[in-house]
Amino acid sequence: MSFVDPTNSALFGKEAEGWWDTQGPFRILHQMNPVRFSFVEKEMTRNFGKSPFDGRKVLDIGTGGGLMAEACAEKGALVTALDADARNIEVARAHAATQGLTINYLVGDLDVLDGSAPFDLVMALEVVEHVASPGAFVAACASHVAPGGLLVMSTLNRTAASYLLGIIAAEYVLGWAPKGAHSWGQFVKPSELARAVREAGLCLTALRGISYHPLASGWSLGHDTRMNYILAAKRL
Repeated sequence: MSFVDPTNSALFGKEAEGWWDTQGPFRILHQMNPVRFSFVEKEMTRNFGKSPFDGRKVLDIGTGGGLMAEACAEKGALVTALDADARNIEVARAHAATQGLTINYLVGDLDVLDGSAPFDLVMALEVVEHVASPGAFVAACASHVAPGGLLVMSTLNRTAASYLLGIIAAEYVLGWAPKGAHSWGQFVKPSELARAVREAGLCLTALRGISYHPLASGWSLGHDTRMNYILAAKRL
């Protein structure tokens, strides 16, 4: 089945040229990226030991401009990165070339991965809130995780706080995301995502909140999951 919402995907594709402008339309993701990567690196180290990315196969679903894909490639991972919008992938490829990074960028839905060998790490960050069938999407992502490998997902919780900050403030006041990019009804509670992960045959290993600090204009990991959160799950 297709998980891509063409209209939603096009909203982000329209801003594709700004992916690597740290003060541009995706500045909030640039601020979040070190926090997200620190979580991923910690879980990879716990799972695989020292130098956990070296030679590991990594899949980044919904890569956008390739922020997380490049972070993993810089650590020695063999990265495949997928996005539904060709404009995002064009920008991602061009930027990776300027950094001397080799990343296998693909355009399309998850079906373009049919026949691919499984991955040691599969990431879908800030993606699940954009798909119509979260449970089916989680199962499809999990199907690409190798035995002993990890699935990492981050998304917005369905709370009053996420409505105020994730939609009203982010889209209409602060300009963090295109207007209409999010639908609060599609936000996923941690319990719902954890259940989908378990139903997909994986074991939940970590779940942390990602909180925004206005005075510092920064993000941190913690126990507060009211806004954003990130989880890791392992295929045993």
